[in-house]
Amino acid sequence: MDYKQLFINNLDIIKDLLAIKSIYDENSVSETAPYGKSVKDALLFMKELAIKDGFIVKEYDNKVLTISYVTNEDKHIDIASHLDVVSVDDKWNNDPFEPTIIDNKIYGRGTSDMKIPLMLTYIALKQLRDKYPNPNKELRLVLGTDEERTMEDMHYYYNHVSKPLFAFTPDGSFPMGIGELGALMWTIDESYCGIIDKLEGGIQCNVVAPNCYIRLTNNLYTNKIKDYIFNNKIDAKVYEQENKTIIETNGKAVHSSLCYLGDNAIIKALKIIKDNVDDKYVENLYHLFSNCYGDNFDCKVAGEYNTFFTVNLGRLTISENKITAQIDGRYPNTITSEELIKRINNKSLFNINLVYDDKPTLCNKDDKYVQCLLGTYRNITNDYSDPLVSGSVTYSKVFKHCVSFGPNKLGKPHLAHQVNEYMEIDDCVEALEIYYKAMERLLEE
Repeated sequence: MDYKQLFINNLDIIKDLLAIKSIYDENSVSETAPYGKSVKDALLFMKELAIKDGFIVKEYDNKVLTISYVTNEDKHIDIASHLDVVSVDDKWNNDPFEPTIIDNKIYGRGTSDMKIPLMLTYIALKQLRDKYPNPNKELRLVLGTDEERTMEDMHYYYNHVSKPLFAFTPDGSFPMGIGELGALMWTIDESYCGIIDKLEGGIQCNVVAPNCYIRLTNNLYTNKIKDYIFNNKIDAKVYEQENKTIIETNGKAVHSSLCYLGDNAIIKALKIIKDNVDDKYVENLYHLFSNCYGDNFDCKVAGEYNTFFTVNLGRLTISENKITAQIDGRYPNTITSEELIKRINNKSLFNINLVYDDKPTLCNKDDKYVQCLLGTYRNITNDYSDPLVSGSVTYSKVFKHCVSFGPNKLGKPHLAHQVNEYMEIDDCVEALEIYYKAMERLLEE
């Protein structure tokens, strides 16, 4: 099979899906669009495409779409992907929803996370339908629409169907994400009395903040902060507006599971304030979250598969003497979320609340389905690297007996949630071959 030509033949459809701005939109939420109109548009796009291509399509209360060519509730293997994407900022070189090919790379929001991988499994399923018209099990594409926020979509689906024999999600890295760290969200919602009049920082909890805006209550520190930024070569600007000091900082957005590879603009802004103004609350926030491994609240812990705890202050706002924050944490199976929150609250001036907690997962390396995927990958690539335990939160957390499987390659940058996200066409073609042959082996297993 000519996988490159097969990919090129489907490139226009892939680009059409990438062009849909499927970001959660609270303002357009309705009964028929539970996560907003644009997300529903992406679901309808795939629904109409699958019906046109002759697939069996089922919809679960506008939240999840399934695509298959046979029905077998007793024996089905689910391939779970999501149609929603995270928001974007203005730092992109091109319009993130006008997919562009430059130097053999496809640029656009959702290229790696995860509309292209989703479409690769769809293309593979179309080919397998012709070769295996009457399989003894169902290969079922399961397309969710709220993975980037709550995963309520996939929990809803999972509670309304028979449990699959196995599942995988093309929403990670090769060779395989055999397990996932625990994922938690902490929040702060308290009163604040300090030097900051207004603060807006970050995009969402699971993204390292690429920008932060601060307005102080006066302009007494403008010159001091200007000198500090100049002397320390900080990517920030300071100016006055209506007799108040304004500070704007820039960072580098990455997925919070890889927060140590990013540059948190909120932390940068807090440090500027801490080093120039006396504000115990700012100092405390900086102390807690400036180290992304939890060192400053005694939470530097390690686990299996070379895993460790990480923490990211993803969102921070201050307005009208009120502070709210969202903090993302990823933790190994050697510590509990209860112990983590106990330790951080011992060092915090604020009351920090645990509002979301997904425990760590880990599949058995000897599992026949795990070996099926891993063996396929190794045969094609000759890469015998060990599976990984990922810091990401994917639909594996819902299915449990599930692994993440590609598309990112070892040694290459992880571009999920980042500016100028892209996938290399050669990697798309190789991933298509891997998915086709892996799905074929799952049918034959």
